[in-house]
Amino acid sequence: MPLIPPGRYQYILWDWNGTLLDDAALCVEIMDRLLKRYGKPGLTLKRYQRIFDFPVRDYYQALGFDFSHTPFEQVGTEFMDEYHRRWRTCQIRQHAKTVLRRFQEQRIPQSILSAASVSLVQQGLQHFDLESFFADIHGLDHHYAEGKLAQAQAFLSRCTAAPEAVLLIGDTTHDHQVARALGMACVLIPAGHHALERLQACGVPLCTSLQDLIA
Repeated sequence: MPLIPPGRYQYILWDWNGTLLDDAALCVEIMDRLLKRYGKPGLTLKRYQRIFDFPVRDYYQALGFDFSHTPFEQVGTEFMDEYHRRWRTCQIRQHAKTVLRRFQEQRIPQSILSAASVSLVQQGLQHFDLESFFADIHGLDHHYAEGKLAQAQAFLSRCTAAPEAVLLIGDTTHDHQVARALGMACVLIPAGHHALERLQACGVPLCTSLQDLIA
């Protein structure tokens, strides 16, 4: 039985980072170097998935940054400058194109809902030849990753589907929080930016492979 039975949903919202783009390891590597540059303890993937959160300002504080000495805008920009240089070394998640194509064949509209900048997501879709699958990108106009509740609200205000007929597919508890706040359904992927135990606590379906969505 697929996690998304045919006819169950009228619209699908995809998170980008960690859900379609497999970039968690890169984020850990960049932040580990940044922390060491500032004389702070390094970062492992396990610790990252345990403490990463939105808004990312809180995550930086959890890592030990004191914004009264080092402004968030400074370290956040340092991180993103390196990320911009290296994100093309990442891959899209296995089976992503197969699943996107299946939903497209079923005539289910799909869009991106991201806490990243729209321009960065656009570059990613172009790079991986995924543009044709998506009707729109709902993201930010900066790279400080405050969250995406407002973007989801704006999407629903224009969407003809009822909230309960919209499925949000993501990889963090923030995705679940957004979906729950707005009455949308949610499926989470425990291979991205949050640890499995954090996602299990949300009480929504989990898929270890995107193929589970349609298998």
